[in-house]
Amino acid sequence: MILLLLALAIILSLPVVQTQIANYVTNRLNEDYKVNINVEKTAINIFGGVKLKKVTILDHHKKTMIYSDIITTDIASFSRLLDGDLIFGDLRLTGLIFNLKTYKGEDENNINKFIQAFEVEDTPKKKSTKHFLLTAKNGYIEKGRFSVIDENKTTPKFLDFTKLNAYISEFKLYGPDVNTNIHRFSFMDHRGLYVSNFAGKFSYTKKQIIVENLAIKTKRSSIYGVAILNYKPSDFLDFTDKVRFDVLIDSSSIATNDIRHFYDGLGKNQHFKLKTKLDGPLNNMLLTRLRLSDTNGSKINGTINFRNLFRQ
Repeated sequence: MILLLLALAIILSLPVVQTQIANYVTNRLNEDYKVNINVEKTAINIFGGVKLKKVTILDHHKKTMIYSDIITTDIASFSRLLDGDLIFGDLRLTGLIFNLKTYKGEDENNINKFIQAFEVEDTPKKKSTKHFLLTAKNGYIEKGRFSVIDENKTTPKFLDFTKLNAYISEFKLYGPDVNTNIHRFSFMDHRGLYVSNFAGKFSYTKKQIIVENLAIKTKRSSIYGVAILNYKPSDFLDFTDKVRFDVLIDSSSIATNDIRHFYDGLGKNQHFKLKTKLDGPLNNMLLTRLRLSDTNGSKINGTINFRNLFRQ
């Protein structure tokens, strides 16, 4: 038995064997789901540990959608792996780049196009196939970057997060649906705001994003509550007018210095205490049950409707 394990360890350590295993898995994914995934180098050990270098996922325009310098993980089930399911224990991604992009003249972003490849088809002509499954007990991201660009807008860049570090748990990607617990998520926004932590119970479907137990912290501000976004995939083409927010903000403290990164009409070094319910798209946002007070003792209670705050 020991000799068998030793022989297996030696075989797995051979670069040619590791390359063949990596090619088998990526080719299986590419062929089954008609996607474009490439892994440059692979290292596998007998205990299920895997190290992938220079992993690239291209979008439908053959541009980089997801890239990682290094991915390390341990495979929890080799039998499930051979069946096309990726079941991991801990998953670490270093140098992650995620470019979420809507191309000129298109009404869906590249990740939605990518997700469509993993949807189950069930028609009279074609029997349904199983969903793609990827799970991880714990996930860690170091030195990442995340951007959202819409080429149909006057200002294409919507988000650009750098210095991104995160810790999540119980991650599950099943077909188009994503569920996970976000424990730590820090980043620098391209407008200059540094978010020291974003946490919550996160879920994504083709119609809704939900973040329960939401907690956002910066050096000066803290926001708590529940956030829900309702939409159709095509709504992201007109995000500020069609994606509907359903957000409850509870017992939060917001600094004007943080808001000034987005709108410099407020004075410096002021703080607000805030509780409210937000409903509607960004350009027609209704605040109800509003309780707002500042450091000078001023208070606003009631309902406010903000219109056309964001230019296209």
